[in-house]
Amino acid sequence: MYLLDFKDEVASDKWNPLSALVWRVKLIRELENELENRDGKYYALDEVFTTYKQVRERATELRQSLYENVYEITESLYGGTTTENVDTSKKLISAFILAMCEDCIASKLCTSQLLLSLHTNTITERLGKAMLI
Repeated sequence: MYLLDFKDEVASDKWNPLSALVWRVKLIRELENELENRDGKYYALDEVFTTYKQVRERATELRQSLYENVYEITESLYGGTTTENVDTSKKLISAFILAMCEDCIASKLCTSQLLLSLHTNTITERLGKAMLI
């Protein structure tokens, strides 16, 4: 048995799969909410962007990575099992996680609340079992 500490991944016995999500959420939030415009250039994430289009492209890259991480986590919950009910359950869990990530990005929810909510709601038990019945 291994311990996953969702609040502090360093305290976990094994790698915490949600730490990648939290890291990307923080990057997207910083890029979208703490963008500085000085001297005709944009500054965020310790990067310099010469156009706003470059900022949007970077945000799109980060969001795409976030979506891929959510998909990978959801896939790993079922170990490659595919049935109509499992596929529906995967989509529901993915949508739930993505909605919480979007709330974090929009500062409606802080990242510690994201981790706590994902942990305490035991997504795999409640949603997974409900969809398989």
